[in-house]
Amino acid sequence: MGKYSKDHLESILNMDDPNEHEDQRVRQRNARKCEIISFSEETQTAEFKGSGEKSYVATLDSCTCQDFGMRGLPCKHIYRLMHELGRFDLNAVPEGRTSVPTPARELFDPEILNSLSQGALKELYALVREWIAWASSNSWLFSRSNAEVKELISGGFLEEFEDAGKSLSIIEMSELRKTLNPYGIKIRSKRDATPHILNLAPGVLEHTKREYVLVRFNESIRPIRGQIRNFLKPQFPDFPEEMETTDMWHVTRTSTLRGFKD
Repeated sequence: MGKYSKDHLESILNMDDPNEHEDQRVRQRNARKCEIISFSEETQTAEFKGSGEKSYVATLDSCTCQDFGMRGLPCKHIYRLMHELGRFDLNAVPEGRTSVPTPARELFDPEILNSLSQGALKELYALVREWIAWASSNSWLFSRSNAEVKELISGGFLEEFEDAGKSLSIIEMSELRKTLNPYGIKIRSKRDATPHILNLAPGVLEHTKREYVLVRFNESIRPIRGQIRNFLKPQFPDFPEEMETTDMWHVTRTSTLRGFKD
C-alpha cells in the first residue's frame, strides 16, 4: 500500500489521533527545522522558506506545499505553525526517523487505458509529459466543463483536491487587489493575497471552485508514469519534443488553464 494511496491516508484519518501515526510523527520532527519567513498570530498564517527561492504559505487548514496538496493531511509547515500558535508541542514529539519509506515500483498494464477515449489519452499523455519533463508539482487547473478531465477523473487517473492558493491563481492580480482594497490591504503577489482572501472574502474562492477544478494524478500513477508516457508516445507523434511555456501558463495545448511547477 503506497504512502499516498487513499487506503493508507484513510488508515491515518481513522485513528483516534491521526497525529500519533508514524507518518505524521516524521513531519512533526521535520517541522522543528522549518525556517519561518513571516508569522502572523492574528491571521494564524505563516510563510516558510522552501527550496531555492520558493516559499510556502500555511494556515491551520492548508498549505501551498506539495506534501499537503498530495495528502490533505497536516504537513511539517502546518505543524510548525501550530507549534508557534501554542496548539501543538513539537518538543514533546518522540524521537525517531525523519523520512517515510518509498513504496515498491509497480508494473504498467496497458489495459488500464482501454476505457479512455482518444481525447482523454492525448490529455493523459500531455499531463504525464509535463509531470516528468518540468518536475511539475502534480497539480493542474481546468475548467469544470472539460470532458477529457472528467473522463480521467472517473477512470481513476486524476483526482480532485483542494489548495486555496492554486485555485485562486486563476484570478487576475487586479481583481484580487480590487477585492482587498476596501480592507486596506496591499498585496505584491497572489501568494500574498491567499490568506487575506480566505479570511476576509472566502466567497471568492468558492466561486472559483464552482468554475474550475484543481486536479492531480492519483499516486498509484506515479510509479508507472514513465511507462505510460513511453507507451503513448507513438500514438501522438505530432507532439513537439520540447514543449514551450510562458511562466506557468501552458501555450501548447488548449485544455489546461494552468499547471504548477515545484
